[in-house]
Amino acid sequence: MRISYIIFLLIFYIYQTGSLHSATFETLKEWRSGAWTAALYNNVNGNRKFCALESVSDDGSVIFRINMYEKNKDAFLEIFSEEWNKIEGNFPFILRYDFDNGMDGKYIGYRAEVKFDGQSDKNSYYYDFSEREKFYSTLGFIMYATKIEVLDSNEKIIASYAMSGSNRAVEKFKMCLNDYVF
Repeated sequence: MRISYIIFLLIFYIYQTGSLHSATFETLKEWRSGAWTAALYNNVNGNRKFCALESVSDDGSVIFRINMYEKNKDAFLEIFSEEWNKIEGNFPFILRYDFDNGMDGKYIGYRAEVKFDGQSDKNSYYYDFSEREKFYSTLGFIMYATKIEVLDSNEKIIASYAMSGSNRAVEKFKMCLNDYVF
């Protein structure tokens, strides 16, 4: 159901804007795990496979997606909502990760914030992972965080994500990368 919703939003977005690089995606494989999904897609327009790690925000309106394409290993993070009407251009945003080890029933929390000097278009924020270190550290944070929030440049929370299943989904995403991209 959740992946169907994501695909519906993606198709709706492409239909409305003629954008997202005018791509049409075909789902080849998917691995669901709690609130997260890893998937192998084919970009029909360019006949290029890519792996994606995805989730939908707690309120169901904002998609979080990391993609990596085969061949040139182009990787990017996208935060997308069909409800947005953003101005295109440079747009920094922040991912805030909360961690809770919950050992012995005691809350010991830690918070990390990572700034992304990204871009925006009509319905999304996005960031091209030109540095592999940031790509892999983002995956590590997703694996072990207990909550992710996306903040705009004014540090206003624009989306929050449940992390159930994120560890397994990242493992499946890495498996997809190893099997189909690298």
